Amino acid sequence: MTAPHTPSTLVSALLTITEQSIVPLTRTKISTGSKLFGAAILSRASLSPITVATNDERTSPLLHGEINCIQTFFSQPKEGRPETRDCIFYATHEPCSLCLSGITWSGFNEFYYLFTYEDSRDLFSIPYDIDILTSVYQVRGEGETEENLSKKPLYNRENKFFKAKSVGELVEMVEDEAERERLRGEVVRIKGLYDELSETYQKGKAEGRESSSVFKAQQRRFSPKEIDRKIEELGLDNTPAMKDKASAAIRVGRHKASMAVYDTEFVAAAAVN
Repeated sequence: MTAPHTPSTLVSALLTITEQSIVPLTRTKISTGSKLFGAAILSRASLSPITVATNDERTSPLLHGEINCIQTFFSQPKEGRPETRDCIFYATHEPCSLCLSGITWSGFNEFYYLFTYEDSRDLFSIPYDIDILTSVYQVRGEGETEENLSKKPLYNRENKFFKAKSVGELVEMVEDEAERERLRGEVVRIKGLYDELSETYQKGKAEGRESSSVFKAQQRRFSPKEIDRKIEELGLDNTPAMKDKASAAIRVGRHKASMAVYDTEFVAAAAVN
């Protein structure tokens, strides 16, 4: 049995694979109309990538990054292919319901992801992971309030089939404070690589680039409550004029991976006369 890797070693490996293997492949694919979701399958022993893939929804709406990666993995000759229990699965974005099932049915019992569902919705204007999980799978119990229902996790991140964690959670498990802070900075840097990818993808969609997916990235619509909350959080004057500016400004930063940058742009844009 291979000894488990330290959180620091694991995070470093995942970020390196993202920057060196997944991002370049994603850059090529989004130019054809596919979304910016990628995945990799790593050797549990060495943390070296066995398979790397990205979304190919131009070909089929089912070819999400994770599913494409799994398909590529199983197309390799069985003789030289490791067992899934000897692998670690990695997704750049938290797997949707389709990909959660694909990971489970394939026998991968451990996976990690860089961006959360909320990131996909807020930073990349792709809300469908949450929408499908809540609309199709979330069932209200008898007498259950909307508030209690909304507090439920969208899926079990630790169950009899797999254990899942975000890269951010892994970073916080690093014991050495200096190393933990360094990795936090690296996560922000790697996430920042997706700003350009997102802008390219959005531009392609605006130009009518074809895709077989029925779900397109959309402009995020913020509710009055969300706008009020952001105005209050940033200490701005909650006036009708400010709300109008904030409504526009909050969309300016929707693709920013760093919330610090996002908030700075919000304040700057909302303050314009």
